Amino acid sequence: MTNLRFNVRAKTKKADIAMIARFEALIGCRLPPEYSAFLQAQNGGEPRPREYVRVSDGEKSAVDFFYHLGSGIWSLQSIARLSWREKTVPKDFLPIARDFFGGDICMPLSGIEVGRVRYCPDDLGLLEFGTDGFPAESSTVLIANSLNGFLESFHELDG
Repeated sequence: MTNLRFNVRAKTKKADIAMIARFEALIGCRLPPEYSAFLQAQNGGEPRPREYVRVSDGEKSAVDFFYHLGSGIWSLQSIARLSWREKTVPKDFLPIARDFFGGDICMPLSGIEVGRVRYCPDDLGLLEFGTDGFPAESSTVLIANSLNGFLESFHELDG
């Protein structure tokens, strides 16, 4: 595994079990265990290195930053509400990070995809929509089969 470090954003503290429980109550479901552990250990920030390769198609991309539990525009609370209200990610997908190109990196919260990590492009022209008005899951791209697999795939940008 790459020596993954995070530059913590100002005023962000590690999430505790109570913070996670409040967020789970807010969204109405439990977080995948790997993600809950990540929030307790890290709670967002800017990863170094930041480049990864998607398992589905071998394409390279990079994470700008992971969202955090707390307050502010880039908090999970704000991003989740905005994404679900504006229907920019599939229903029951939680944005966990921002891709360098502006799309959201998400985790499905229900169904057989729970715990996987997927990319949801921010270009609405690339998305297919379901009858519920949310982007279809088929519009997303599999990044990794687990959060830990995703984090372990980070490597230095190619020169």
